[in-house]
Amino acid sequence: AKVAGARLGTEATDAMFRAFARYAQPSRSASDRAMALGCFAELCVELPPELAADRHFGTLQPLFASACGDQHANVARNAAFGLGALCERAPANAKPHLQGALHALFPLVQRADNSKAERQAQDAAASDNALASMF
Repeated sequence: AKVAGARLGTEATDAMFRAFARYAQPSRSASDRAMALGCFAELCVELPPELAADRHFGTLQPLFASACGDQHANVARNAAFGLGALCERAPANAKPHLQGALHALFPLVQRADNSKAERQAQDAAASDNALASMF
């Protein structure tokens, strides 16, 4: 996506989104879901908005917002990054959803403040992505 950019075109980009969507399903493993969310986020960052963030906003926004509440830190971290990337790359679409995005991200910050020692590093990384996504 980074190299090809807009040359990928709508058809190829939509095919990538469909392929990764299979791995974002709640029935998949946490590592599959984290991978899919990270790929969606990177596509939003690297592709023109008309191919990624704007075009797929209606699907990605609720997916990212919901996944921010996932109990697996890697899933939540990638969802936070994705939500920020989506809002940054599709600001007109994001504007009516900003309050909801903040509500989705806030528990990640709270979780990091109250996490147990064995989860502290993972929860701190998710919190960092949550905070960075809104700036």
